[in-house]
Amino acid sequence: MNARQRFHHSLSTRTFRTVIVLILIISVAAIGFGFYLYVDAVRREYRTQAWHLANAAASLTDRSEVIAKSREFLEIYESIPEDERDENSIEYIRQFTKEKDLTFEKIRYTLHVLERENEAGSVYVAALDPEDHKMIYLIDSDYNLDTFCTAGVWDNMESGEMKIYMSGARVTFVDRLLGEKESIPAVITNTDEYGHLCSAASPLFTQGKYTVMMFADMDMSHVAKVSRLFLFQYIILLLVAALISAIVISRGLKKTVVNPINDLAEAALAYSRGKQDDNNNSSFFKDLNIQTGDEIENLSLIMRDMEADLNEYMNNLTTVTAEKERISTELNVASQIQEGMIPHIYPAFPDRPEFDIYATMQTAKEVGGDFYDFFLVDDDHLAMVMADVSGKGIPAALFMMASKILIQNYSMIDKTSPAQILAKVNDVICSNNSAEMFVTVWLGILEISTGIVKAANAGHEYPAIKTKDGEFKLYKDPHGFVAGGMSGMVYKEYEIKLESGDCIFQYTDGVTEAATADNKLFGTGRMLDALNHKPNAEPEELLENVMTDIRAFVNGADQFDDVTMLCLKYYTGSVNVKELDIEANTDNLPRVMAFLEETFEEIQFPMKEQMQLSVAAEEIFVNICHYAYAPKTGSVHMRLVSSKNPTAISLTFIDSGKPYNPLEKDDPDVTLSAEERQIGGLGIYMVKQSMDKVSYRYDDGKNILILKKKLQQKG
Repeated sequence: MNARQRFHHSLSTRTFRTVIVLILIISVAAIGFGFYLYVDAVRREYRTQAWHLANAAASLTDRSEVIAKSREFLEIYESIPEDERDENSIEYIRQFTKEKDLTFEKIRYTLHVLERENEAGSVYVAALDPEDHKMIYLIDSDYNLDTFCTAGVWDNMESGEMKIYMSGARVTFVDRLLGEKESIPAVITNTDEYGHLCSAASPLFTQGKYTVMMFADMDMSHVAKVSRLFLFQYIILLLVAALISAIVISRGLKKTVVNPINDLAEAALAYSRGKQDDNNNSSFFKDLNIQTGDEIENLSLIMRDMEADLNEYMNNLTTVTAEKERISTELNVASQIQEGMIPHIYPAFPDRPEFDIYATMQTAKEVGGDFYDFFLVDDDHLAMVMADVSGKGIPAALFMMASKILIQNYSMIDKTSPAQILAKVNDVICSNNSAEMFVTVWLGILEISTGIVKAANAGHEYPAIKTKDGEFKLYKDPHGFVAGGMSGMVYKEYEIKLESGDCIFQYTDGVTEAATADNKLFGTGRMLDALNHKPNAEPEELLENVMTDIRAFVNGADQFDDVTMLCLKYYTGSVNVKELDIEANTDNLPRVMAFLEETFEEIQFPMKEQMQLSVAAEEIFVNICHYAYAPKTGSVHMRLVSSKNPTAISLTFIDSGKPYNPLEKDDPDVTLSAEERQIGGLGIYMVKQSMDKVSYRYDDGKNILILKKKLQQKG
């Protein structure tokens, strides 16, 4: 590959092209939305001006004279049989002309003055006939004989326009958004006869089926030209802003992602060459100054520590021992890389009751490249990754980290298409893959609000899916080629709709290929049997059941591959969340109990579980009151999350007191008598015994204790 090809396929070039495309898409949307807002604002301004002018005309003219003269014209119009009404007939027009007296001219002149001073198209009085869908002109301010509408002539009008004049236009969402709450009786038309006009009406009186109104027309013929000019200027401005943004973002990504990865790659290459030259005092990773604040920086620190550890071993031990220790250290560091860079704190998302996710990785003696990952792309999208890198040892661990970082970074850019994410990751890996390694990947993105999982598979295992009332079954999704095998690959995307209680189970081949001493494989059949032993269990228990069956099957045989599993359970639609903030004072214990009892009554929990959870909650709350803030006081935040089918409840206590993990305290020996037993620890022991799960962590200066209780199924 020559220099031009390397530049064309480089990560920085691909990143710039991707950013350009995304910003252009956003710019097009902004242009359309901005132009819509501009045109809507202009139209709204004209409607308002026309309406105000119509109201002013109705107020400034002598209302009694206008009404009297209008009634005269209407009476003439009504007296003429419908078949004799002919606008082109001189005799028909003459019947109205003879009624044009000084009062008529006075009204007409007043309207003409308003028309001229407000630069309006016309101001006139007309009657609306909703039965025949006609507008009958009565008094027109126009002194131009070519455009003047004499009394008695009419225009046909559609029912929609007439409804707007009589009842007002519908207030749109954009109108409300911009603070416009009043309905304006105005219509914008563009006809060959009158041109581009905005007409508004103000009611004067009704007579029989007719509604007589004061109308004002505003000429909008110049609006189109002004709108085109605005659109042209807006497009130029946005394109310039888009180009500048693309350059700034691309430079930022190059600085924070591309350059650090290149630095790591060059350091790794230099490290490899240094080892070939028997250089045992290398400082390739130590000299790196990567400060990105993310996994790349963490990886550089891990590699720096690995380099230092290896140098120390190589300098302190004999050649044979050093070689042995180097291998052992590399494998240990690789294992640390694997374990340190994947999620391992549970509950992973205690503030998100819509789902529960759990994953484990049981590493083999020879380090492989299995990894899993899950992370929130935004508040409504959860990405899930299960992958298996080819090869073993340090190269596999490094390749795993690069793959993990690429998948996460591209998922943050494009959260809507797992297939496109895998295609981009594949192309980046193939652009610089001299080791010819590859990775199988299953990538799913859950839209939390709807339960829709979009997924794509790059040569990985079939997932197992369980509906809420069914059993786990393999979902034979469309497979694409492995990532890193060949550039330009296209992956197929599919959707899975999860309902409340549904599960997705994903794994690596270390599960199905777990083998006995005589090489008999565990297989997918036994895996499904293990899952369906208790199909409604929580994710952690499901994974424990599979692992227990694997251990029993291999019966102590050596493990040659990583056993990696991930399970997601979806709850949205059947989750009830209640929260309480209260001072950590024992006087508030009745309020805490009332808070729990209110939920029990709503969801009708069995009495046994009510008692167990109430006792546990009282124990935890009283301990916080006595010890968390002593001798001062503070607040406690309680969050109660209940789910159905299977019915379960989770109660979380959060306080900002002294860091303390009650689960670290040894359980008391309950076989001893009260006199012989050491004081303390019995309360938390009872909590652990009565709950199905108790977990603790200290995060952001807060103690977080979570109690979880499964409830008996009804019926």
